[in-house]
Amino acid sequence: MVGNTKSHNLLLIAQPPLIHKLRLGINDDIRSRITYSVHLKPLAPDDVKTFIRDQLDRCGLPHAVFTDDALALVVRTSEGVLRRVRNLCVGSLLETVRDRKREVGLEQVNRVLMQPHWRKEHDVTQ
Repeated sequence: MVGNTKSHNLLLIAQPPLIHKLRLGINDDIRSRITYSVHLKPLAPDDVKTFIRDQLDRCGLPHAVFTDDALALVVRTSEGVLRRVRNLCVGSLLETVRDRKREVGLEQVNRVLMQPHWRKEHDVTQ
């Protein structure tokens, strides 16, 4: 190659909505720099539970800090997406501290799920 050329490669880690937006013509320049991409499938429910327990171990918290019902709700509503799992667990733990309790129950998880950013577009009334 002759001349002053610059080569930029991007490593993109993103949720599917961003990938879809990159398909717009205005984003051709960015999309052309993506060298490699992969679609990660959501985790299976048992893998989500394993992930949560591993994270609790890292924090020095007992596995029983989440009731079985609360854990099942986190697994179901996170849909296997790690970011959702982590955010829902952290939010639930914060609600539990606010309630001055030692165990995350359905009440705390549901309180987090009632926040607007957790609702689906069709669930939010204008």
